[in-house]
Amino acid sequence: MDALNYINDIQDKPNRQKVLAPFFEVRLESLERESDGVVCCEMIRIQRTNLPPEVEAESIIELSTNNPLGHSIVFRYDHARNFLGIQSDRRVIAIGRFRDYIMQMRNGDDYSFTPVIREDNWERFNRSPIRKVSFSIAGPSNLSDVDAGDEPAFVALQSMGEAYSAPSIKIEISVGHNRANLNDKIKEMVAGIRNFVGSENVDVRSLNAKIAKTDEEPSETIDLLEDVLSSTEELELHDKDPSVNYSIKMAALRRSMRDWQP
Repeated sequence: MDALNYINDIQDKPNRQKVLAPFFEVRLESLERESDGVVCCEMIRIQRTNLPPEVEAESIIELSTNNPLGHSIVFRYDHARNFLGIQSDRRVIAIGRFRDYIMQMRNGDDYSFTPVIREDNWERFNRSPIRKVSFSIAGPSNLSDVDAGDEPAFVALQSMGEAYSAPSIKIEISVGHNRANLNDKIKEMVAGIRNFVGSENVDVRSLNAKIAKTDEEPSETIDLLEDVLSSTEELELHDKDPSVNYSIKMAALRRSMRDWQP
């Protein structure tokens, strides 16, 4: 909360702008205090290059503005619950870029985000013997850009991505027909993979585990990405008015966060 208030107190908005990567410039556009400890915000990605043309009846022409274009996401932070709800649009600003912006505006203060998980399948996974884990990741060579530690699976993924220029890799770790189960270190690896959900650089496409049959649980394959707390809603946005669209998107996010019970 302190970081958001600090940025919002910068009155000249150009001074809020940060170039996070080549051609990737963002700024905090607005902050509204909804209630004690809850803020509603909008962040803009600024497009200065590769601007689209205007379309006339018989032709296309140069865009009739000298201003850059803005692409927005909204987010809402509940300080009391330490709960961030954010419009998910990787084409505009992914959660990793959001983190980078806050860190740079606060002179390198470190922040981390952990996906909120509905706990039913995760609890079953943690209490059950594991026979198989399979997962696929896009952008495996980018693991060097995140805090992946020395986990052998992450090191192997990064090496294979770089060696073969593989944009996506799928891995399966299994005991096969052996009656044994995988050791508990596999659960640490799976937890690490789940922490990449929403990352700017690493796109987790699938994550499944087969739990062994016990007296309490049947053998079953469970999808460990299904329970990442999210919601999808189709919105009817205004064609031009950014203030109207901000209100529509924030209302949808507010509804979702009210219904979420992590």
